[in-house]
Amino acid sequence: MSVQIALNTERDVTKLKGKTRNVRLQLNDFRLQTLTSIANSFVIPEIKKRMKSAKYPQEVIDGTFVEGIELSQKKWKIKIKSEHILDSGYDLAASFEFGTKPSPGRYVPAIDARLTNPDNPSFGMHPGTKAHEIIKDTLLELKTRVQGEYKRREKIWLSQNFR
Repeated sequence: MSVQIALNTERDVTKLKGKTRNVRLQLNDFRLQTLTSIANSFVIPEIKKRMKSAKYPQEVIDGTFVEGIELSQKKWKIKIKSEHILDSGYDLAASFEFGTKPSPGRYVPAIDARLTNPDNPSFGMHPGTKAHEIIKDTLLELKTRVQGEYKRREKIWLSQNFR
């Protein structure tokens, strides 16, 4: 005598794929919310504190925010942006963060322009400004702390959602 059992594995596989996709979506939502929360709770305040101590203009400090979070399978990035565009189209925040290059000529505020003298190339040479790189340096310094906080929150979230 022989006994046969037929199993419908196709239906089971389809269910499993649906559950896996749902878990992946939940995890991505968690990652995005958590990283945004971490960035807003201690990365941005630390950057703003350092900007203030470096005597950045208040408009630049106020214009610093989380631009976005990039997620991929194996890594994530927090993007911070700081900008304050003047009427002339010049980004004041970029000049503090990245510095400025030297420019020839003497600035005359009355006409809002630089005047040069072809006969005297050293006439009013602006030497440029040093880059502060506060955003980059702060992110590099806080990287370990951000990763640790993320892992701590992820462990709690996993234990609450997948027992």
